[in-house]
Amino acid sequence: MALVRKPSKGKLAAVAVVLAAVANILGLGISSQAASAAAPANGTVTITQSCYDLGYTSFLAVLTSPLGTVRGVSGTMSAWAKGGIAGTYGGQLALTSNIDALVHVYPGTYAVQLSARDAQGTTYNYSGTMVALDCNNDVAGIQADPNPGGGYLAYTGGAAVLSHGPSHAADEPSFLATDPHASIVGFGVNASNANGDSYYFADAEGGVFAINAPFYGSASGLTLHAPIVAMALTPDHGGYWLVGADGGVFAFGDAGYYGSMGGGSLQQPIVGMAVDAATGGYWLVGADGGVFAFHAPFYGSAGSLHLNSPIVGMESAPSGTGYRLVGSDGGVFSYNEPFHGSMAGQHLAAPVVGIAEDPATGGYWVASADGGVFAFGAPFYGAENQPAP
Repeated sequence: MALVRKPSKGKLAAVAVVLAAVANILGLGISSQAASAAAPANGTVTITQSCYDLGYTSFLAVLTSPLGTVRGVSGTMSAWAKGGIAGTYGGQLALTSNIDALVHVYPGTYAVQLSARDAQGTTYNYSGTMVALDCNNDVAGIQADPNPGGGYLAYTGGAAVLSHGPSHAADEPSFLATDPHASIVGFGVNASNANGDSYYFADAEGGVFAINAPFYGSASGLTLHAPIVAMALTPDHGGYWLVGADGGVFAFGDAGYYGSMGGGSLQQPIVGMAVDAATGGYWLVGADGGVFAFHAPFYGSAGSLHLNSPIVGMESAPSGTGYRLVGSDGGVFSYNEPFHGSMAGQHLAAPVVGIAEDPATGGYWVASADGGVFAFGAPFYGAENQPAP
């Protein structure tokens, strides 16, 4: 049973958790307690908190047995508010596997209890206090879903992914916690594989979190002159780039390095990056609309225009024929790509944060920080608090 669940029109994308990567991915706030010594075998319980959905936290339990693979789990996990929260918040989850989570937890302090047993006779017990922190619930960007049926994926600064599309009606939330040290600023998605959806997240400190996908490295151990602001996957998804606000570019895997604006003269900080599928090169864009091309054709920029609001992101056509820029007011600037409309001049409840092209129609979606999605020449499948027609 979920702790506290809010109404939501969108479904979270299903995400597989790779047990071998849990220690690296869930690096913050871990506490453990051995099971009772009276048991035939003592299992280890690891509890961590993480962002899961817009504005909420979750408690993830991982069970590890000294006898090997954990299977046939039965038992319960509960969490109840200890005070400081108006009313009574809490709930109980029936454990069915070695990785389970209580979801949609309000910020606060909770008494967490776990008691379980597996098919090998290993017992697991935990009793402790966990703090559910505020999650970064602002949407940070949007990308097209590469899976069959299409649609779009919006991601938040707390690493939650919201999935909307024609094939997502039956999606049920599953759990992944990345617990980044800094806000998520970049996102990459591969088509689903046998283990589930495959994602990359990048945070402002240069950390990269590979979810059910190969890890090619990160910039977290480097001395950065400016925070990372965007991420882009290579056309074959065999690598990725990170770009900093100073225009510095970091290439990993099979991503080629073709230059950067690091150390160069910028009128405004870099805010976005897009890949030219035709050449394998890339473009960078600044908040003033200036575009910088590296091993990719230059089609123009908004650097000489009077902008009503700063540029916040860019996208490139899957065919490699051009790119579009988007401003925080929803204004769209198309270069060698069709213009289908924008939100410029319209009332917005929250600023726009990103743009993505629909490969099927050539139209595009614009996302705002509150989870709103606006479709132009592309189908609308719904969004946070926006039902699909």
